[in-house]
Amino acid sequence: MSALGISIGGGTATLISFVAAIGGPIVLGVGLVAALAFAVWGLFGESWQKRLAKQIVKYFEEQRVSDKFADGIDQF
Repeated sequence: MSALGISIGGGTATLISFVAAIGGPIVLGVGLVAALAFAVWGLFGESWQKRLAKQIVKYFEEQRVSDKFADGIDQF
């Protein structure tokens, strides 16, 4: 198996085989850059709670919920 570059205990041959199996160093680099970009966006982007709140406010404005509440209060 060592003639094929496969090492049971690990080492450089295993690492080189793994990198080649996943597509080479370019694919590995692109994957690392993408993971880093997602991590940065997760830290500095909006939270899911804030995005949900904005969607709810937009929906309420489209449905004129505040006008319906005001009409209900006036009728009461």
